[in-house]
Amino acid sequence: MNQVLILTRNILSDQETQRKLQSLNYEVFSSTKLFDYCSKNREGLDVLHFFQYIILSETICESEVDDLGPVLKGYSDHIIRKVENEEAAKQADYYKRGIVSGLITTNDSIDELRERLAQLKSTSKTGIANQKMIVEAKEYGKGKLSMNRLEVRSILNRLSKNELKVLSALLQNEDRVVTREEICERVWGESISNSQLASLSSITSRLKTKFSKMNLDQSAIQTFWGRGYQLDFQLIELLKEEDWLNHIDY
Repeated sequence: MNQVLILTRNILSDQETQRKLQSLNYEVFSSTKLFDYCSKNREGLDVLHFFQYIILSETICESEVDDLGPVLKGYSDHIIRKVENEEAAKQADYYKRGIVSGLITTNDSIDELRERLAQLKSTSKTGIANQKMIVEAKEYGKGKLSMNRLEVRSILNRLSKNELKVLSALLQNEDRVVTREEICERVWGESISNSQLASLSSITSRLKTKFSKMNLDQSAIQTFWGRGYQLDFQLIELLKEEDWLNHIDY
């Protein structure tokens, strides 16, 4: 059974809401004394942890919701504002700032209350799941990056002289597609021949294979048919961290 706390200045005004919630099998406690205590104190509020939902009655003014709402959020996942006019409440500062999780109205039927609270619970679960996914993704990303750094160093140490030159030509023109002719001129420094173009195709193929073991989102070297080649942006960042360019013998 879910526990609901209604903080109010007049418990009589919330009797109908309390009755409807109880018919939905919620255990409801309505209190003016606890509202007064919460309004005056910022400590000793551990009792609030017992309530899954805290409803701020329409008998409480908006400035009090602005002041008390952030404190209550530290104790309950669902801070709900009860109002007479829902559209007007959505323009209130406490609603826009997310101080309250949701709204209910004095005229809500039992069906409407059931769906509003169910929607709040569903949203909360989704938010928690999303936060967990974000944390896990960040941790995975850190591990993935560390592994890639080690792998790229290992690969660079095993590359041939011409493979390093091709990689260098692509890296130094990272922001664009580099033509096959430009790369050949950089690697061999001679007039372009069919033999060199064939060798370049073989070199880029080997480089793709060697870097394919890394956890890159796409191929290490992108082929643009009829235009040339370009390095993957993730690989570019990893290559920039190494000092291998200084050791290439041209």
